[in-house]
Amino acid sequence: MKFGMKSLLCFCLAALMMVGFVGCSNVGASSKTEQTELKVAYGKDTGVASEKGNGDMLLTIFAGERLVEVVDGEVVPSIAESWEVKDSGKTISFKIKEGLKFSDGSDLTAKDVKLKFDRNIATKNTSWTEVDRIEKIEVADDYTINFYYKDGMDGYVALAGFAEYGNTIVSPNSFQTPGDPTTPMVKFIGSGPWKVADYVKDQYTTFVPNENYSGDPVKLEKITVSMIKDDEARVLAIQSGDVDAVVDYYHGGSAYTPRNLLSSLKEEGFQVLKQEMPMTTVLAFNYTNNEAWKNLKLRQALNYAINKDEISGLFDGWISPANDAYFSDCSPYTTALGKQSYKYNPEKAKSLLTEAGITGFSPKMIVNSENADEVKLAELLQSMLKESDINLQLDVMDATKYAEVKKTADWDLCSYYIGGPERRIYSRNEGRFDKTAPEFGSSGCFTSDTIAASVQKAVDPFDEKERKAGFKEFYAAIDAETACVPLYYDAVFVVANEGVEGVEFIGSEPRFDQVTYKK
Repeated sequence: MKFGMKSLLCFCLAALMMVGFVGCSNVGASSKTEQTELKVAYGKDTGVASEKGNGDMLLTIFAGERLVEVVDGEVVPSIAESWEVKDSGKTISFKIKEGLKFSDGSDLTAKDVKLKFDRNIATKNTSWTEVDRIEKIEVADDYTINFYYKDGMDGYVALAGFAEYGNTIVSPNSFQTPGDPTTPMVKFIGSGPWKVADYVKDQYTTFVPNENYSGDPVKLEKITVSMIKDDEARVLAIQSGDVDAVVDYYHGGSAYTPRNLLSSLKEEGFQVLKQEMPMTTVLAFNYTNNEAWKNLKLRQALNYAINKDEISGLFDGWISPANDAYFSDCSPYTTALGKQSYKYNPEKAKSLLTEAGITGFSPKMIVNSENADEVKLAELLQSMLKESDINLQLDVMDATKYAEVKKTADWDLCSYYIGGPERRIYSRNEGRFDKTAPEFGSSGCFTSDTIAASVQKAVDPFDEKERKAGFKEFYAAIDAETACVPLYYDAVFVVANEGVEGVEFIGSEPRFDQVTYKK
């Protein structure tokens, strides 16, 4: 009897221990739970409602689609399943996929596509597209739409322009007066994987799954994008746990995570996801207002005077120095170029200044004080250029004044960028280097008849072999004439909590469709 009791006690003790082990096991298994919502910090308002606008990049990628996309430098189908270029580019005809719906459940047809382009033309929202050159838009049938160009033959740049953010197709019910594209857009009803559930201007946008989306369904139940304008405030938001991820405004020049903070964020245990893009931060010359910059030797001297590896080091190596070409390898056909002509050589820079008859050179660089990285870059350049006897003067000002001063003659240099998000690579090159392009800026990257002719050879031909040859000629021309000083290849960053999985980069744009989050 005593033996039985002892055995019973041992059994009970063992059972209790097993319960304890099982309990510990359950605690460990449930320490990370599947989250249904992702909270994102972003530096811009998404522009869901606007008088003339088309919505911000993030909004149009989350909740919208375009006729085509640009991936790896090539135009690929999206809403349009195919297209035909007629009359040597005078006409582009698109065949729309059947069965597509907007997030409000209404059918997406050719007439809805026309409505959006009618709006862009009426409100003059045609930037970085060739839409302003369209003479007529014709709906041939429910799923065929034809675009006719005013001044005859247009190029591949026009086809790629249909992938521009502003050409995102929205439902007629997006407008204040449904079907009237001249009235304000009061809500964003697209056909993308997400739809807008709630929006407060300059505060937040809530996205939920679009049950009418034709592609693979998203995995999260909600993404809340909070607008936090200040760069460092977005970093503090993820450090404090107020948000789960910080997403760059991947346009360049503003609203991104300061590069010198990325290493410390990684050390704290955050994921730092990087995707290089076909955009290069450069030092640009005010050559249209200041005659001195038309001197090739002066432009060359600046190229030799700048150590790009040191600039990369300033940002802990998170960005790549522009040592090999004007654009990184993710830009179309860069492998056809080879190496740049200019390597860091301060003595060569001084020699060129002497040959140009320039002494006591003290150029003025204007700097946007609201971009912390730009300020750090300018201060490094000031220190670096002293080795070549160049006394760089910095004029640091707020963004509003910066935009005003840049239109004047009262500066010599500024931080600028060439290229851009992948879908904009053709139009941006044309707009930076061809004076006849509507987006051409009067000050910035140097251009000439030779450069302008070469860029057209790069962006116009519908034949890929011709485009490749054109890009090779274009890259060589801007290198030979020292169009600017390429500093570093830009990149898109997403900083995210551990447990956020499935962020995918399509070209240079982060997508969150297949993201899961275990916290």
